[in-house]
Amino acid sequence: AVVSTQSGHYGRATQGDNCASGFYSISTLMLLQELSLIVGCKNIWYADDGGAGGYLESLKAWWDKLLIIGPPIGYFPNATKTWLVVKQEHLDKARELFDGTGIQITQEGTGDKSGGQRYLGAAIGTQSFIKQYVQDKVAKWVTELEELCKIALTEPQLAYSAYITGLSKRWTYVMRTIPNIADLFAPLEACIRSSFLPIIVGNHAFTDTDRDIYSLPTRFGGLAVSNPVEMCPLEYSLSRKATQPLTEAILNQKLTLSPEETHEMNQKIKHAKNGISSEKTLYNKYKLASKKEKSTDCDSALIPLL
Repeated sequence: AVVSTQSGHYGRATQGDNCASGFYSISTLMLLQELSLIVGCKNIWYADDGGAGGYLESLKAWWDKLLIIGPPIGYFPNATKTWLVVKQEHLDKARELFDGTGIQITQEGTGDKSGGQRYLGAAIGTQSFIKQYVQDKVAKWVTELEELCKIALTEPQLAYSAYITGLSKRWTYVMRTIPNIADLFAPLEACIRSSFLPIIVGNHAFTDTDRDIYSLPTRFGGLAVSNPVEMCPLEYSLSRKATQPLTEAILNQKLTLSPEETHEMNQKIKHAKNGISSEKTLYNKYKLASKKEKSTDCDSALIPLL
């Protein structure tokens, strides 16, 4: 089971100060040290978003201790923003243990969804819940992209900049945090290919090779408008590698993380992405050269007939 909570005072403590979030996180280290002593659960924290995973009895002890040691150091757990995610077979036991705490238990989900809960911008739960969560996200992004296409008709450069620096970053995070969802991005790629790119490049009849070229980074001659269906599994795989030191730190409940180790892993990811782009560039050059050669052969064969 997994329980996540949030402090009701975090927004007021950090609003308007860029350094406040870091100081706030440091101030919770004593809290983490105390909570890490509870056997049977592992702490997972991001700023004021506290969480833990483990056995139900251990999570109840975690919550009770958080209520005691949190307020004196400025952390006030908010039960109305706290969710307990459990497997179906443990649902009744969870309701019994956490009765009267005010904590919301999933399986009912939110709204008409069931079997999971949103967590730090991603989703955990059943496959049906995760699928519905991503589909809703994609549908929203398609609508936003369609609105951007209207702007692109008169301001293509502005729309392209907004896409690269803003809109496209929204689905990159989802790709990196939820596995096996590539096919769910098909509607988004359809909108990019049929509506957005034709306006940006001024060509309404481009080929698959052209689309591959447009997906390349600008330093490789492309537009950096990647195909979300193709990039989804790659982004997730590279994200797993990039966050491996952090994952190990969470599993081992380490309170510190080596900057050198993280930097080294990030450099490996960067080189891997550059290698993939280079291979893709060479492949597209080969396809274009082959296409040009075939076109030349056909033209030569037609000359005697003219």
